[in-house]
Amino acid sequence: MKIVGILCITSMLSFFANPQEVIKELVLGNYAKESSYKARELFTLEEHFFQQVKEDVLRLLQNESSSNVAQKNHATYWAGPGGKAIQFSLLNSSGRFDDYSVDHIKSVKGKKFHHAKKYPALAKFIRMFPDAINFRANLFGANSALNQHREDITIPHKKNKNALRVRFHLPIQTNDQVQMFVGGNYYHFEEGKLYFFHNGCVHAAFNRHPTEDRVHLVWDMLLTKDTYERMFSGESPAEALFSSGNIPVEPIGYGEITRHPSKRGKITLKEALEITLCTRQ
Repeated sequence: MKIVGILCITSMLSFFANPQEVIKELVLGNYAKESSYKARELFTLEEHFFQQVKEDVLRLLQNESSSNVAQKNHATYWAGPGGKAIQFSLLNSSGRFDDYSVDHIKSVKGKKFHHAKKYPALAKFIRMFPDAINFRANLFGANSALNQHREDITIPHKKNKNALRVRFHLPIQTNDQVQMFVGGNYYHFEEGKLYFFHNGCVHAAFNRHPTEDRVHLVWDMLLTKDTYERMFSGESPAEALFSSGNIPVEPIGYGEITRHPSKRGKITLKEALEITLCTRQ
């Protein structure tokens, strides 16, 4: 897919102090309405710490077993992978990196990173996000992609009736031919910066480089009070994370939304707009 236009937009400091305003923007995007929360830059990692995390992740990719997203029985195959797309699942009960069986269970219970001694910087980073329900290292090979698809960020919740799950990306290794597509906009995410990525919008990811891999850490979190304060308040939750102010990422272009697979939940827009910050489950 070609980028069919170039946009030049000046980013301004733009975070919401009221969590219900953030929830409203997230919900609108989930139901294909106009939203300012498609892609947001949240933090920059302290350089030395980022290099330690990067070294751990790249060493993990070299030494551990992965799952192949391009296999038809993989949980993510429905999203349309093209080329080389492999995944290392970091939060589970088994400690196996090729075990994605609990990645889509919307609970933190029974999940942990089992290899802190071997990958200490990565373990420290994962511990910064206690409401993460999954954590993955995703690698796209050269000329690879995950094609347009749409997930649903609304979920049933035991105590709060309904809740939201939100997705984040940390690029570990990228290049200038990597693009993230969200809701009609193309973005480029930089190494060492932490982003919110609205997977409830139609989205895709492309690595068009002829020789280089793209590696991201990708994880989902329940939108609890703690998650909101850590990720969306504009404050820094840890010494190694410098706040970027929760600002919208500038699109580098735009493209057409094509026919795509979609996972639509049973929660209506009206019900979703009544969602509040949930509790951990």
